[in-house]
Amino acid sequence: WDCEDVLTFFDGVLDFWLARGVDGFRVDVAHALVKAPGLPDWGGRADGASTPGFPGHEAPMFDQPGVHAVYERWRERLERWGPDRILCAEANVAPLERAAKWVRPREMHQAFNFAYLHAPWDAVALRRVIDESLTAFGGVGAPSTWVLSNHDVVRHATRFALVDAAHVAHGHGFRADTPLDPERGQRRARAATALMLALPGAVYLYQGEELGLPEALDIPDDQRHDPYFLRSGGAVVGRDGCRVPIPWEAHAPAYGFNGSGSSWLPQPAEWAHYARDLQRADPTSTLALYTDALATRKVLALGTGSLRWVRADEPAVLAFVNGEVLVVANLSDHPVPAGADEIVLESVPGAVRDGLLAPDATAFVHRNADLLFKCEALWEPQDDPDLIVRNLDWLEGYQAAMQPYLSGGAYQNFTDRSQDDWQHAYYGANVDRLVEIKRAWDPDNLFRFVQSIPLTR
Repeated sequence: WDCEDVLTFFDGVLDFWLARGVDGFRVDVAHALVKAPGLPDWGGRADGASTPGFPGHEAPMFDQPGVHAVYERWRERLERWGPDRILCAEANVAPLERAAKWVRPREMHQAFNFAYLHAPWDAVALRRVIDESLTAFGGVGAPSTWVLSNHDVVRHATRFALVDAAHVAHGHGFRADTPLDPERGQRRARAATALMLALPGAVYLYQGEELGLPEALDIPDDQRHDPYFLRSGGAVVGRDGCRVPIPWEAHAPAYGFNGSGSSWLPQPAEWAHYARDLQRADPTSTLALYTDALATRKVLALGTGSLRWVRADEPAVLAFVNGEVLVVANLSDHPVPAGADEIVLESVPGAVRDGLLAPDATAFVHRNADLLFKCEALWEPQDDPDLIVRNLDWLEGYQAAMQPYLSGGAYQNFTDRSQDDWQHAYYGANVDRLVEIKRAWDPDNLFRFVQSIPLTR
């Protein structure tokens, strides 16, 4: 890449495809394009992961400073073709602050978020990686990205089905005798998908996850193709299980993949019920969840929204507001309150019953976000006393401003007023109670009351 002829050649490669209308380029192993001068030896792992005496950031084959000039040149090339062509980096580097270097202004537009991909089904770990992602990518003016599966890792419907906490290295695969709870895996996969599709930023989906496909675990050794398996003499299962062609039609040869009845990797016999043609007709299917969640994400502009955490009494619950919705993900083993507002989306049908969200489930709930935010500071009085006072003043001011609408009570007939006026009146009545609670200084009662405020639209 120090050779101008190489750079010029790749300018032509980019132009060749851009002229044919491609939307952009995903650059595989983007962090390995440039090597350290002199090609020094490396005694660490070939994948650059840190080991004693060999920290990953010193690997001479990855993340060299000169790589960024190449991508700046490519970015400039793409912009000659208009604003709607993008570069996406597959750069598996850590920590996130290091990964964010790839999406600084004038470089890549987006980079895959491997920290999120590798996060376990754990509320504390997920909140940490979400915060770190938004901070790192937002710090360079780029959107964070989110992903649950790809062609190098066990599909998340199977990862989340692990019975114990045994760690299986990404890319090493699961064996057919791995202890799994498939039903739990599917439930958690749906909840994780709904959670991910509520986050601001860009979401990447891997083929087949919209059908809830699990990993194909029983591929015969003589039909495996992954170099991980072949080079290790079978010691490493590899990634073939996530690369099996997806089922399109339940009763067609090769499930509609082709007309020959065979595929380059064998498709499990039990995959017929995952077929797209069957799921399209089932409103409770995983495909229906993806369709509904993506439509909701688009209509409510969640991808271009923002995230504000809401305090939850349960440590295994994630709750945040993005735009018009409160998102609640229950990672615990028991039901938790989800509020009494309108349910916009559930990860599984019936996930919310009597205001309680089932375990391993996610729900989108319509909220009065402004009211919730103003109360949020009151829940944590040790953080900022001045902010508490300002927000209490806001509640009392809101109460006074809404008073003209409340002369006949919160439930009077407002047919001669706009829908917005009716909603303000209704919430104004609730602010009466909020201020009353805060004057008694009872944060727990306040939280429970805010959770109970129903939506009126």
